[in-house]
Amino acid sequence: MVSLGPFTLQNAWGFYALLSLIPLILLYLIKPKPKILDVPSLMFFLKSMGTNKITSFLKQLTKDWLFLIQLLVLLLITLAVLAPIMEYFHDISAAHTVLVLDVSASMQTKEDGTTRFQKMMQKAKEVAGSRNTVVLAKYYTKIALKDKGKSETVDFINSLRPSESSTRLGDAILAAGSILEQADKNREGRIIVISDFINTEGQDPSTAKSILESKGMIVDFVNIANDQEKDNVGFVKLVVDDQASVAYIKNFNNEPKKVTLTANDLTKEITLEPGQVEPFSFQTVGGITKLEISPKDDLDLDNYAYISAPDQLKSKALIITNNDSIFLTNALKATKLLDVEVTNPPIIPGGDYDIYFLQNIDPNEILTGTFEDLNARVEAGASLVINTQENMDKINLNPLFNLPVLEKIRSGADLIVQQVNKFTRNADFGKVEYHWTLGSDNPLTPFVTAENQTIIGMQQKGRGKIIYYGIMEGASDFKFSPSYPIFWTELIKFLLEKQDLNQLNHLTKDFLSTSQPQEVELPSGRRVVTQTVLLEDAGIYKLPGQKIASNLLDERESSITAVKSVTEKSAEAYQVQAIKEKRTFDISPIIILLAILAISGELVYLKFRGML
Repeated sequence: MVSLGPFTLQNAWGFYALLSLIPLILLYLIKPKPKILDVPSLMFFLKSMGTNKITSFLKQLTKDWLFLIQLLVLLLITLAVLAPIMEYFHDISAAHTVLVLDVSASMQTKEDGTTRFQKMMQKAKEVAGSRNTVVLAKYYTKIALKDKGKSETVDFINSLRPSESSTRLGDAILAAGSILEQADKNREGRIIVISDFINTEGQDPSTAKSILESKGMIVDFVNIANDQEKDNVGFVKLVVDDQASVAYIKNFNNEPKKVTLTANDLTKEITLEPGQVEPFSFQTVGGITKLEISPKDDLDLDNYAYISAPDQLKSKALIITNNDSIFLTNALKATKLLDVEVTNPPIIPGGDYDIYFLQNIDPNEILTGTFEDLNARVEAGASLVINTQENMDKINLNPLFNLPVLEKIRSGADLIVQQVNKFTRNADFGKVEYHWTLGSDNPLTPFVTAENQTIIGMQQKGRGKIIYYGIMEGASDFKFSPSYPIFWTELIKFLLEKQDLNQLNHLTKDFLSTSQPQEVELPSGRRVVTQTVLLEDAGIYKLPGQKIASNLLDERESSITAVKSVTEKSAEAYQVQAIKEKRTFDISPIIILLAILAISGELVYLKFRGML
């Protein structure tokens, strides 16, 4: 191997190919020469020129184009045999820049008179290349911009706003690696991660970086957070219940901190020790409750929390009975969803109730028109639960409920769930010793049956619902089962179409899906029409008929004091530097092509001279 500056001859034995020039020169020297005749009229001129033989030879040599072409062909073949290559340095980092930008909640931390998010935007605009892709790191990774020029990338970065969700930074880094793989089979380019490197879930960022670097990719970590201790006290957990709710507050500082907590009209001052988590209890009220911690600190976002509850937390229920059952009454009161009243016929109080219960009534005490009145209330939207009793065949429920009661039979049959829903799926109904048969033409949709006879069923009537509950207390031990109060709680929720409070209160990493697109008002006030709502901003989302609260409540995301690793560079120190790789370029194919062209030229020349 012979080095000639930027060129390298890989096959030094190729110099022996120069010996092929010797036969060419010899053939040229021994080829027949034209005979010179003495012509008297020319002799004078030839003698007067005094041309020597050497000069004449060189002139003839340079004028013999066939010889020159053949000489060029041999030289090119010789050079090809030497296998020349050219060495050069190639920048493998400039082809494509993938920016992984952290837009999670912790990036709203106040720092150096601005926020980490603003510092990230500034640095991202500085390091953007001529061809860029932007990956947003939050709980759900988003490829926000793909393969755009610098000016368009800068415009996009200027339009960014932070989310209020936790971070899956490592997942975003792996996604950036996949993009670079797809964009360039040689994986040329650079991944620049700009973040405070507070990772709350998913793949560890350092592990993700090692995975990509093992594939030959360039990954730079730019930490825009400084090393100063941050001041933060924030909400980290929220437990919402119909009666009372509890918010948990943590002091992330290394010294005690005195704060004031506010929930509606309730105010409380507490002093938190370093790292202490303190519960704050308060009564749950209907509508929206805003919780606040003051004074403000370096992260305002976790100083607020929101609770959403139905405007009316409790509904009204009326039990119509002449022999009150402690099992039913206590189960209904235990739901904490109802204000329960008990009345004894013939007295039926006026007013509107959400649910009516008929249980152990005396047919002789029912006044004319009572069932007609209940029927009107059900059709207007109330619900009615009919509990069967021993003398059910003596009660005429028309026009309220046209249900032909045939006979009471003894069976000891198992109760079988026919339709799994919220109030049947967790209930163990056991057996029933006897029950009423209703006939196959009854209008009920069966939920629970015994020997193919409806025991629990429902009929829709007008805007309301009628529930037939055919488990008599004397015929079953279900009233002693732990499933009994759960069944009534879930049934009440079903009849009231009442949402669980947990369905109204979410984290900023959750999302909602609706059956069809509908208009949603975001916490920012912007309105969108969508079928899937990503709750990544803290605050209240207003949907038709309901309000959804979304909160950060992430202890790791609120731990905003940054800890830098050796793999990270500060925003001030980081500069984009070219990463050059030594490469070689094989010149042999070009030389062979030139040799082929030279041979073709020789053939054309011979044809032109009439030698072919």
